[in-house]
Amino acid sequence: MSETDFPPPQEFILSSGLYQNYPLTDATFPKISKFVYYTGTLDTFCVECGSESVFKIVPTGLANTNDRYLRAELDDTHIHLVKAECSRQSSHVACYIFRMGQDAGVTKIGQFPSKSDADKEALKKYRKVLSDEHQTSLATAVGLFSHGVGAGSIVYLRKIFEALIEEAHAEACEDPSWVAAHEAGYKKLNKMRDKVEALEAFLPSDLVSHPRLYSFLSVGLHTLTEQKCKALFPMLKLAIEFILDQKLDKYSQKIKRVKLDKLLSGTQL
Repeated sequence: MSETDFPPPQEFILSSGLYQNYPLTDATFPKISKFVYYTGTLDTFCVECGSESVFKIVPTGLANTNDRYLRAELDDTHIHLVKAECSRQSSHVACYIFRMGQDAGVTKIGQFPSKSDADKEALKKYRKVLSDEHQTSLATAVGLFSHGVGAGSIVYLRKIFEALIEEAHAEACEDPSWVAAHEAGYKKLNKMRDKVEALEAFLPSDLVSHPRLYSFLSVGLHTLTEQKCKALFPMLKLAIEFILDQKLDKYSQKIKRVKLDKLLSGTQL
């Protein structure tokens, strides 16, 4: 990972794992400054409301200083608190704690609610389209990542992603035209990028059009550093969510069709 790859404020606050360190350098300072002074919103799960919500950041600590003095302030190590209030109920608060300094760099060292708790609640909506085994794997992956484990969390996500791609392949095999055009060649594909492209008609367009979300899956896990795995985790998790969201939409449409059929069969027009 390049040292200039410091993520945007919202992504860094919500998605970075614990103890993932970013150096404080001339290259990263402008992006770190944007993070410190970010006063926008956070779209995340409110465990007290029990649903997705928008949280408004309340400036505290370093965020109350002037940008001109921030670099000097960071000569010493500081604890920076990001506090955000739920837009539905201001007493519902989310807190994110960071250790920052010239020598220490920038590291998330804690948050409440925990990323594991927030993500597990948010992922409950996928129960209808995800097997018990993969629900457990997804929860395990999120839990590992929230505690700063990179490679271990990626192992579980890769397993889920590959299974979802195989489900799309099974769906494609029910289409005679796809089988005639692609099946013989599909069996010979080794790279995940090629498999996704072959199955583009059966996968979310957002996934197909952003190959960086999954292209690294063709790389041996042993070649990826722990830091690289931590950086890749949010992308692969998002790729999985794209597929699951599409499956949810199809599930919802199926339920509505069943209801409509019952209504039509029981109603005289």
